[in-house]
Amino acid sequence: MAFNGSGTFALYNPGNPVVTGTTISSTWANNTLSDIATGLSTCVTKDGQTTATQRVPFAAGISTNSITEQTAAAGVTIDGVVLKDTGVNIAAAGANSGQIVFPATANPSSNANTLDDYEEGTWTPTVAGSSTPGTQTYTLQIGLYTKIGRQVFVECRVLMSAKDGTTAGNILIAGLPFASATTGQETGGVGLGFSSNINLSAGYTQVGLTKISASTTFQVVESGDNVPAQAVVAAALAADSDFSFSATYSI
Repeated sequence: MAFNGSGTFALYNPGNPVVTGTTISSTWANNTLSDIATGLSTCVTKDGQTTATQRVPFAAGISTNSITEQTAAAGVTIDGVVLKDTGVNIAAAGANSGQIVFPATANPSSNANTLDDYEEGTWTPTVAGSSTPGTQTYTLQIGLYTKIGRQVFVECRVLMSAKDGTTAGNILIAGLPFASATTGQETGGVGLGFSSNINLSAGYTQVGLTKISASTTFQVVESGDNVPAQAVVAAALAADSDFSFSATYSI
């Protein structure tokens, strides 16, 4: 009989328990030892030789700080959530309580309903020309980013202290942490906090930024009343031009 279905091991019967003075018979020994062998074979071994074929119920209140998988590349799956040493790790307690850790290198998903990455970090913004970038000198270069899936949120403050005279073309803010999605067009908008010391064209009164397709740059643009928006050229830069903005773009 081995285990009785409720976790209790029951010795073979008849013949157990053994009565003093009873002659040991092969029938009793073989059946009893067979039951013991069956019971042991049903157990989950600590060295991983056996595989559980049903869910293992735990008593209320039993918990662990973390779940890790040391050997299987597939990790541990609980109700569809895969927990791996190098993948998503959900900690129930301790210093990492409530944290979900994504791998350093994202594993992109084509499923529109799947979150496949989260990352925070810094980036170094620069002011460049589209045809000749130049090498400006800076007082401040502050860049922060948060990436959630394919959306990137950036903050920036870049303040120049000297302009490279070789800078040519349209003004770009370069150094974004991720290349933007390929759209074939300049798309999206940027929340420009302020800009200063930019020599705008006649009839233009506002400075903005727009995302360039498949690149790590924003283009500086100028606009005004009843005039078409256009790129701001490098000649408009001063030695102490200053840009502060936040933006969201897709990759």
